[in-house]
Amino acid sequence: MKQTLFYLIALVAFSISSCKKNPNACFTSDKTTASKNQNINFNSCAENEEEVQWNFGDGGSSIGKSVSHSYTSAGIYSVTQTVINSKGSDQNVQSITILENDPCANVTCLNGGVCIDGNCNCPDGFTGPNCGTIVNNDPCQGIVCLNGGTCANGLCNCPTGFTGSDCSIAQPLISVTITKIVISNYPITTSNGAGWDLDGGPDVFLTFAQGTSCATSSGTSTINNATGATLTYNTQVNLNIPNSNYSICLYDDDLTSGNDYMTGVNFNPIDFKNGYPSSFVLQTQTGDLTMRLYVTWNF
Repeated sequence: MKQTLFYLIALVAFSISSCKKNPNACFTSDKTTASKNQNINFNSCAENEEEVQWNFGDGGSSIGKSVSHSYTSAGIYSVTQTVINSKGSDQNVQSITILENDPCANVTCLNGGVCIDGNCNCPDGFTGPNCGTIVNNDPCQGIVCLNGGTCANGLCNCPTGFTGSDCSIAQPLISVTITKIVISNYPITTSNGAGWDLDGGPDVFLTFAQGTSCATSSGTSTINNATGATLTYNTQVNLNIPNSNYSICLYDDDLTSGNDYMTGVNFNPIDFKNGYPSSFVLQTQTGDLTMRLYVTWNF
């Protein structure tokens, strides 16, 4: 009976042993290329194994289904997994490439930038060491134009009377040209209330002179029979010494009794140069004459 039981146990053990399969090595890694001292995780996918051994190719080894390892030197290493059970063993060998320390390992590039050799290569519209600065495509950014100048396409457009890259240089004024005179107020009668002419309003012309005295010869055409409405003279008068007094006087053209002085104004063009306006107003102290001079400032 004992002998029969012994044979039965041996038969069962043999049957179990005969059903066991050979081990099949298999593993994966989270990196096939890494930098020095960078951790690499290895995970076994072997079958029928009882023990998993690892040889990392640099003298290091480990045991277990999931292990980690890092390399201290650059190179190509063969990682060998050996799986073992009572039926035998199997191996799987894979290559791991270890690079010198990655110069981009600690570099973060924003807005779609890509690190190359430790520096961020930024896409269009961004700049800065990590591509975090938005590029302002305005060519006038940071450009200051003085004295009322305005920037266009990265360059200062200077107002009349100024020049230079930032409009900081004042140009010397050479002369002033009067191009038009518009008179909105003038004496329609004499100081005692009489008319300038017996047959109607005054026949008005203007004279120009340097200094404080009026010239007597006509400097413009004559507007006949003025009624108090606005008088406009399209004329051209050059004031060749800008910093000098000039007189503009109104006369009534009277062929029979001589020309009658109506009123006049004295001015210095330089007093009106601020901003070099295209026109300015002259007025007598008594208020009997108001005129606007349209001018060109010549530099």
